[in-house]
Amino acid sequence: HTPDAAIALSPSVDGTLQSPSIQRNFETDIMLKPLVAPMLKIPRFVLLLGSWVAARIRPSHPIVSPIMGDLSGLPPTLIQASASEMLHDDALRYKNKAQAAGSLVSLQTWEDMCHVWPIFADMLQEADDAFDEMARFLRDYGVAVAE
Repeated sequence: HTPDAAIALSPSVDGTLQSPSIQRNFETDIMLKPLVAPMLKIPRFVLLLGSWVAARIRPSHPIVSPIMGDLSGLPPTLIQASASEMLHDDALRYKNKAQAAGSLVSLQTWEDMCHVWPIFADMLQEADDAFDEMARFLRDYGVAVAE
């Protein structure tokens, strides 16, 4: 049985690290910058090889990089990402590829928010707004949502 709907918050969908926003939004992504900074000092091919050896799976394999797989037949999917985070282009590329494959996927982009800002519900109005959008999306596809 497939899910009635899916929601992804700031997803990482490309283990090969090809999204331009990784570099472009490095300075504005306050959540991921501390984690990614040491990795960006390593040549990309060495990082990918190390990842392959450690995990025993290619970084381009669809299990690690869903964007490299077949994105047809997905349930209706809502993606939320911030325009200032490193994973923004992962979300955009995924949406575009899934739509091209015939899947119903929408992307909502917020300005000047950190990675996965909805975790700050009741502290940020934008987080509350994001949850409102998620609830509306789920209701649109017949998924019961607690009030």
